[in-house]
Amino acid sequence: MATGPWDCRTHWSFVPMGFRQRCTISTSHPRPFDHVIAERFRDSSRAQPWRADQPLERLIGYFNQRGQDPKGWKDMREAEGRITLAAGQGSEFFARRGRGALGVLCLRLSPRDPQTLRQLRLQAYWDGERHPGIDAPIGHFFAAGARWQDIPALLVGVEGEWGYCYFPMPYWREASLWLVNSSTGPVQCDWQIAWRSRPYPREHAGHFRAWFHREEPTTLGRDYLFLHTVGRGQMVGVVQTMLGGHWCEGDERFYIDGGRSPAFYGTGTEDYYLAACWPNRDFHSPFHGTVGDIVAEASAAGAGPRGFYNFRACYYRFHLDAPIRYESELHAAIEHGGTNDTRSSYTSLVYYYQQDRRGLIQSDALSMGSATKESAHELSAPAATHYPLTQYFEGDDDDVPVAFTVLSTLAPVRCRLDIDPRNLGVRLRRVFDQKEARQWAEVWIDGEKAGDWYDADGNPYKRWAESDFELPPRLTKGRRRLHVEFRPRTGHPAWTLAELAAYSHVEDGPSTAALRPTLTPHEP
Repeated sequence: MATGPWDCRTHWSFVPMGFRQRCTISTSHPRPFDHVIAERFRDSSRAQPWRADQPLERLIGYFNQRGQDPKGWKDMREAEGRITLAAGQGSEFFARRGRGALGVLCLRLSPRDPQTLRQLRLQAYWDGERHPGIDAPIGHFFAAGARWQDIPALLVGVEGEWGYCYFPMPYWREASLWLVNSSTGPVQCDWQIAWRSRPYPREHAGHFRAWFHREEPTTLGRDYLFLHTVGRGQMVGVVQTMLGGHWCEGDERFYIDGGRSPAFYGTGTEDYYLAACWPNRDFHSPFHGTVGDIVAEASAAGAGPRGFYNFRACYYRFHLDAPIRYESELHAAIEHGGTNDTRSSYTSLVYYYQQDRRGLIQSDALSMGSATKESAHELSAPAATHYPLTQYFEGDDDDVPVAFTVLSTLAPVRCRLDIDPRNLGVRLRRVFDQKEARQWAEVWIDGEKAGDWYDADGNPYKRWAESDFELPPRLTKGRRRLHVEFRPRTGHPAWTLAELAAYSHVEDGPSTAALRPTLTPHEP
């Protein structure tokens, strides 16, 4: 995957590997770089245990049908046309009223030069929205953020003169698509669209959105933002371009549902895009790839050693194998340079689905050290010790001190937490001192075991961490409070608690429509 003076390879697997109780992944490599994405369910029956003979034909087919619509919809209607836009002109080119979903969007541009790719924008308005749900430079939308070339990704890409998008785009009242030409010359665009009138169930689907962002230059000391959004949904992909500086070591850091610890914490930008040993050669898979080869471009231009720093790189990653789901908010960002220390030019487009309402609300929280709060929550931990601690969370704010009082115990600890009786399950969130790794406790709810809460990681330098534990509806639905007990596992470090919160999963959470991400100007 590399084009430098080395030969580096990455190995990846998109095979689903379900488990009901626990999963252990190990390696004998002395210096491994690895990424693992795991999703935990409130209902364990959703996890089908891995089998060596499980069918993989559908997954293998994705590698053999790139550039083709993989959905297999049979009842689509089609339309096509041509639109010509003068400089500065915008125009609607497709509209539908009623319920349905777009399934195919293909565009052919003339010209396809860098200015057009940056300054011709695709906009989509769903169900009477005031602001577009999609507002994207046309190049980024088709994963051609730096150059137009064949990009054989599964749901978004380029084949010859045509860019294609096969993401389903549901609507329940109306859909409107626009092209806006901010370039200095005319643009001609041929379009092909296919849709069907069969509606998605409104309660289980969201609008398809794409949010563009750019920073020129990047902000020293702060992560580059992919997306901050409030609501309920899932992030399904990102296209990113980078120019200037040794940016390859920046780690992705994604925070889910207001968490203070990153739920996703990577090992470098090239690793996030499942490549290795930057700079990377042109390569593509259904789910990730590098668009172009900046080393080859620099060499052809006679740019000399390290001249590739002055050529814009482009990557894409689609989380179709493991969508990044969130119930109340998502903050997705990535470092620039090894420690946010480069002044580079970054652009990105994030694809996501969202309902503008929260599906997770905080119902109660207990901070240790306050006798009044501990009494109100019926805290019982007679064998515990308490100590004050000022420390740091990992992530973008790892230089911001945070003070808590920590409860530490090898014996059972009990408390009461209020919850919303409308809940469809409850998430417990624990702030703890991760100086000692492999803290393990059984979780009991009103006398019934709910499972084991185990945190493998430890960090003696950034000691604060948050961890989540999902409770199934059978233990929580219809109840207004829970009696929670933690029974630390013998032979493991003390169980530590600085804060314990209960979040209720709800179907009809408060609206977040007024908190939509602010649009970023496409050009300085």
